[in-house]
Amino acid sequence: MVLCVILGFLNFALMKWNWHLVVMSISVVLLILPLYSYLLYPFILKRLKKSYPIKVSEVDLRKRVLVFIAAYNEEKVMVQKLESIIGSSYPTHLINVWVGSDASTDLTDSIVLDYSKRFPQIHLCRMEGRLGKPEIINRLYNISNAQNDNEAILILTDANVFFEKQMIQTLVNGFHADNVQLIGANVINTSAAYDNTGSLEEKYISRENKIKQGESDWKGVLMGPFGACFAMRSNAFETIPSNFLVDDFFWCLNVLKNGGKACFESKAICFEDLPGNWKEEFRRKRRIAYGNFQNLGHFKKMVLKFWTPIGFAFWSHKGLRWFGPLFVMIAFSLQPLMVFELFLDLLCLGVLLEGISRLLVINRGPLRAILYFCQMNVAVFLGMIDFLLKRRKNANWQPTQRKV
Repeated sequence: MVLCVILGFLNFALMKWNWHLVVMSISVVLLILPLYSYLLYPFILKRLKKSYPIKVSEVDLRKRVLVFIAAYNEEKVMVQKLESIIGSSYPTHLINVWVGSDASTDLTDSIVLDYSKRFPQIHLCRMEGRLGKPEIINRLYNISNAQNDNEAILILTDANVFFEKQMIQTLVNGFHADNVQLIGANVINTSAAYDNTGSLEEKYISRENKIKQGESDWKGVLMGPFGACFAMRSNAFETIPSNFLVDDFFWCLNVLKNGGKACFESKAICFEDLPGNWKEEFRRKRRIAYGNFQNLGHFKKMVLKFWTPIGFAFWSHKGLRWFGPLFVMIAFSLQPLMVFELFLDLLCLGVLLEGISRLLVINRGPLRAILYFCQMNVAVFLGMIDFLLKRRKNANWQPTQRKV
């Protein structure tokens, strides 16, 4: 009876409405949702009570640190990578480096073997068959015997990420409370100084860091560290499905699912050289988008509770952005006069992407920023299509162009 009354009321109300106004309102809402994520959410985080900031405890020089590196053909950066770890201020006898070579065909293995002869804490684990990063990390965790050391800190990092001298120490100190299970490092893009795309990516990362810091300070609900470098407790590690493409988001959400805290530490600085070519960056973001939707499917029961701190942070920071391109397309298609315009926009998309690489080198900040934003959202949309069509069967990857 109550349902009939509600439906009758809604039917009466809608009959009195201007349907064009209703459709227009829906379109406006769909367009506003992504803007909320990019513009309003950072503003809200600044005004939320900071109830869980990281407090750097007194120096702890007792914890064992295991550095896991999944590498494929990284000869250009491997020497500098290992040197940055060896040169750390943290006691070297407490650091063990495990390099999982995913059937590398260059000099990566030789470089690591050479270092292992001089530094016994460096280990090479060559694996055949192109297993992919998640499976490499899973195996390194077992080979290193990390599961038998509950006090160990795992640092998962890419081969092209170089540590600042104090970074390991800063990350270890961040685990001052038992419920801090994961900490994201502050990854600085070194290509920003000499590359247009790198400069835009650096601005994006800088803005993301502020959001991550806000989530960390508010409730310890960091929505994913930068996968280039983050740390977690060994007892928080859980085997990741071998076909997953984005491991950092998986472990972060898994920590939150189990009641732990995930935080961000701006003083834990490392340096990464990101792709300078827009096509490289586009391929990377498309791949990440695919992996993000894998994680959404895996943790949907947790993140769909949008009224919780985790659900609120997820949809505000990630979910609305991932579905943003779809929202925009639906909003335009709801307008009868805009259907043909939407078709033309899609038709011109290929031309836009073809010319974007040339336009990005023009020294016009606003133009480059707009094109970069469009490129990023197209990559997210195509990543979603890839996921729906199950176009990826494994987690094999090709490293982006390396510049040292």
